Amino acid sequence: MYQPGASRVPVEAAAGDHARFRRRSWTARGLAAAAAIIIAAGLYATRERRDAAAPAPARVVATGTGEIDSVTLGDGSRAILGAGSRLVVPASYDRERTVTLEGQAAFTVQHDATRPFTVHVGGVTVTDIGSVFGVR
Repeated sequence: MYQPGASRVPVEAAAGDHARFRRRSWTARGLAAAAAIIIAAGLYATRERRDAAAPAPARVVATGTGEIDSVTLGDGSRAILGAGSRLVVPASYDRERTVTLEGQAAFTVQHDATRPFTVHVGGVTVTDIGSVFGVR
């Protein structure tokens, strides 16, 4: 038997459920998209920070057996490397004037009392403000 209004209740209830489902669906998609954007931004920022924090490469000058070589440093100081030697000049040299030596070298250092010149060799550190000296 037909009862007026009786068939409307289930249809209206079903329509309301469908609208709620659609709203939840859009909300879930929006949250998922926002989460994806936040994750992507975080990964990008981490990569940028890592790239910015990565030290600049050092300059390395090396000589083989029986070779000698000379290098002029950023401040005008000069190093003459003996045979079988290796000089590492970090990218921060212009600020710190520090080098690491394996082997032997003669240095002619530009005078700068505010920025001493430092050579690390073996377990020894030699510091100078401007002169000519050799390290073996």
